[in-house]
Amino acid sequence: MRAFALLLFVIAIAPCSGCGSSLDRPVVTPAPPNDFVKTLVIERVQEKDKVAPIEDETEITVNTGFLVQFEMIPGETIPTEIQSRKVLHPDKWPADVVFFPRGATSADVTDLKGCCPIFMRASGPPKTETDIMINSWHSAFWSDCGFSEKVVLKKIASEASRTRWKKNKAPWFWTYFCVGKDQVGEFVYEIRVYPTAAWKSTVRFELGEPVVLKRGLLRVVPASLPK
Repeated sequence: MRAFALLLFVIAIAPCSGCGSSLDRPVVTPAPPNDFVKTLVIERVQEKDKVAPIEDETEITVNTGFLVQFEMIPGETIPTEIQSRKVLHPDKWPADVVFFPRGATSADVTDLKGCCPIFMRASGPPKTETDIMINSWHSAFWSDCGFSEKVVLKKIASEASRTRWKKNKAPWFWTYFCVGKDQVGEFVYEIRVYPTAAWKSTVRFELGEPVVLKRGLLRVVPASLPK
């Protein structure tokens, strides 16, 4: 009888084994530490000059998307080379965002790569925030999920973020989060910078190896059926 009672006890607690640790398990494998960027602040741009911190797990409806801006504060001491390639000043690092199905890797994706145009640093020209210059090019797949209906960022959104930009004098970027037309499911996103990107000649530009700054999950769900 005592053995039977002990068996019931083991069965009762078995499903909860490790329950506490599962709550702390990340949604996706986070980006590894790096020697280039000490602080990354990523914000989802909302209406009327408002922003909110982006979650590690974000959900959108199919064929929609949203604007993102992020601050990248470089480390005090950064490496001078990566694989024998010279590391440039952080102001010159290009950035991108890539999306790929959960379970795959960024190496498996060739089409879902979005650019991250940079806002000029507060410490350099142009002299005033209203003169910020941006790169207006964007990725082709953005148009499939409403990018053309969005107002392209002409300045950093939210007064608090603009104040931080002027104080930290660090590079800021913006980009757009979405996936290809009619695609649903779970997608991993990576925000990356390229510290060794440089022109090798008047016609050849090389990005070099990316440094992954942030990795999260973008869940794309079907549109609700009309009632």
